[in-house]
Amino acid sequence: MPTRSPARVALISPIEDDIPVQVSAYKAWMPRYGSVAVAQAVRDAGYELRFFCEHSGSTVDWDYVLSSDYVCLSLMTFSAPRGFRYADRVRKQSKALVIVGGCHASVAAEDCLDHADFVVRNEGEGALLDLLRTLDHGRDPSTIAGVSLRVVGGYRHNPDRPFLQDLSSPVDLSLIEGYPKNTLGRFLKEAIWRRRVPRISLPVAQASRGCVHRCRFCMVKHELGAQHRRRPPDVVVSEIQRSLEFLRSRTVFFVDNDFTHDADHAVAILEPLVDAFEGRFSLYFFSRISLARKPRLLEVLRRIKNVYIGVGFESTNDLTLDQFAKGQSRAEINDAVRTLHECGFNIHGLFIFG
Repeated sequence: MPTRSPARVALISPIEDDIPVQVSAYKAWMPRYGSVAVAQAVRDAGYELRFFCEHSGSTVDWDYVLSSDYVCLSLMTFSAPRGFRYADRVRKQSKALVIVGGCHASVAAEDCLDHADFVVRNEGEGALLDLLRTLDHGRDPSTIAGVSLRVVGGYRHNPDRPFLQDLSSPVDLSLIEGYPKNTLGRFLKEAIWRRRVPRISLPVAQASRGCVHRCRFCMVKHELGAQHRRRPPDVVVSEIQRSLEFLRSRTVFFVDNDFTHDADHAVAILEPLVDAFEGRFSLYFFSRISLARKPRLLEVLRRIKNVYIGVGFESTNDLTLDQFAKGQSRAEINDAVRTLHECGFNIHGLFIFG
């Protein structure tokens, strides 16, 4: 149990297993937005917190981690083996309680509980804060919604927590330990002294959560819900401007599953950015082919210098698309690609193989 006030929390977002942080194949430092939002919520709640995101260049301070009251790990499936080693080390070398969240925890809670005291499923902000406060006051955490834990004879998976409706709280990327600014000096040091391709620090943003579509292969509707929950445009714009200034960047990466689902909402975010930077910035977002049928949004996007769109094609076989419940045909894909190319956009096609 905590011995100090406020309690000390270490949040770690590990990189892939067996790949040293400094030589990862990635050419960009880029955090996962969900873990940043959780870190912000914990800090705003008054906890002492340090956030180590290896995807953003952080080096884990193990002296701090092992002296913490709670160690939280945000895991994707590809980073779970490394995260489990971290969790095992904490449980062996300290008295900290280990809490695991993230995508892997949401779909494989029992896998995570072999290495942790608690698992937080789906959105982390509400469940984690509820869990921390319950533990702080010595109360029973066994009925907290959205939490899984070990019990005598097996595991207990409490009912899912309702998804957040108020998404107005901004996040600050400067919470991330060691997130490097984009400077000429750093690029030259990496290219000449360390003899590797310099990485850019890529600001991430989130305009919405959840997805209304019913694609059979996707877990988003389970992890983030089937309702398209929008963040206030002014909050998103302010957050982006602060991130661009902090990292000295002119690139924005939206992590939304479908940034363009609500065209009016996307326009309300993009137009202030276009005006502020006179269109001189780069933009990456995920979308469906329905974007090609949203003329007002296309016109705003054409005012941006570089637009890269991750489009979920999944397949060019109509039978496969039908089996996936993707809601699109090969002919519609062809028409959309033609329209997007005519607009001058870069298309990053996303497919499923196997």
